[in-house]
Amino acid sequence: EYGIFLNPTRMDSQGVSRDEAGSSGLVPVTNRVAAIPEFVDEDCGILVEAEDYVGLANAIEFLYKNPKEFLRLSENAAKRVRRQSSIEQSIQREIEIFNGK
Repeated sequence: EYGIFLNPTRMDSQGVSRDEAGSSGLVPVTNRVAAIPEFVDEDCGILVEAEDYVGLANAIEFLYKNPKEFLRLSENAAKRVRRQSSIEQSIQREIEIFNGK
């Protein structure tokens, strides 16, 4: 509903801006490098291979021509980031680390 987050990258150091964009409903369009596929997949964004500028352009065109798919990805992007990065989830992970799990 709001737009895309175009994030061409050769590496992913933290992905904070990508996650902030996704939590706002922006559909991430980025490269399949480093840990990005752990946070972006076909249910919440579009991944293209490294250095594939044509793939990035095609992804933008696809989203423009397929508004229902765009809305599905937008909703799923927000849900996924909130699920993976919520305060509750972070606290639970820290408790598990402290408990040796």
